[in-house]
Amino acid sequence: GKLIVPASVQSLCQPIPKPDAIEKGSLSLEVERDVSPETVAQWLVDNGFERTERVDLPGQFARRGGIVDIYAPLAIKTQDSGPKTRDQGSESGAEAVRIEFFGDTVESIREIDLDTQRSSQQIASIKIISAVSGTEARQRELLVNILPEDAIIVFEEPGEIEEVAKVFLDRAEDASRLYRWSDI
Repeated sequence: GKLIVPASVQSLCQPIPKPDAIEKGSLSLEVERDVSPETVAQWLVDNGFERTERVDLPGQFARRGGIVDIYAPLAIKTQDSGPKTRDQGSESGAEAVRIEFFGDTVESIREIDLDTQRSSQQIASIKIISAVSGTEARQRELLVNILPEDAIIVFEEPGEIEEVAKVFLDRAEDASRLYRWSDI
């Protein structure tokens, strides 16, 4: 199917992680896979997640023995019915997951309700995207450069858009990390 991506010029000025940086900066977990809870916790710390007693915000995790709760702002989940992608945290707690280990093996992955802290729907696997993926200059790219070749880009009022981009860059603390209208 066709995909339409509405975007402000301010968002187009900002770099995004390259697809390979996202792939390299992700943690894949699946039921019955051998990985220790220590390894998972260390990956989370190394990749910008905050360790807390109880997760209630995206980017946090909590570990209690063989249980690791993760509130991933960006994750790809696979359930029994097939892949299900979610790209934003939600107030309902749908992005929070509980990984239960038996020794160094993932025993179960379940969604958890942040209000009750109870686990619910079983998940076969999850890929958690690093919160710091694509932060190095060589890992970033301009969005329009990663779109398919047959993508159609429509600018309404290009003169006004150019002016908004200029004002945005002039006001940015560090415009050296951003793209200019000429780049776009």
